[in-house]
Amino acid sequence: MKNGILVLSVALLPWAALPDMQGKQSAQGKQSKQALPAPPKGQDKPLPPVLDTARSAVERRDLLQQFKRRHPIEGFYRLSAMVGPDGSQVKGSRGYMFIGRRHMTLDLFAPSVTPGQANIQSAVRTFRIVGKQLITSSVLGHRNMPNGDIALTKSGQIVEHRYELVGASLRLYRSAREYLEFRRVE
Repeated sequence: MKNGILVLSVALLPWAALPDMQGKQSAQGKQSKQALPAPPKGQDKPLPPVLDTARSAVERRDLLQQFKRRHPIEGFYRLSAMVGPDGSQVKGSRGYMFIGRRHMTLDLFAPSVTPGQANIQSAVRTFRIVGKQLITSSVLGHRNMPNGDIALTKSGQIVEHRYELVGASLRLYRSAREYLEFRRVE
């Protein structure tokens, strides 16, 4: 029985001392919060305390576009077919197109009937979609002319194309029978 009491008293000993230790710690905490350091020499009074200010949400207009849903035509495409005004496919043509939220780029290459000369076109455009119309405005662009000269696209030039999106294929019509067909790469 004495051994049981001795074990019980030894086991309870740390808990008996606990409130006293907590009391000392809280008293020390109060003293450190109340005691302010002496003002620096040359100043009459201490600096005012720093107040916690209410924080408001920061408006991030640059991030708003991240949370909009993608338009189905946005993506990176490779040219799969170039069809001329007579309805025949232009052999050996290559090209790529990237369509973002508001801008697009287009790079095209096609063989020429003139030996040693290729037809090239490159353009950066802004765009908007109205129904099935892709309305573009030129930012920067160039193409070569039949005589070999390079022609710059007039900035702000507006061009409308009807488009069709079927699965991973995007077709841009230049006229009723002439179109560019692209396959989505990513």
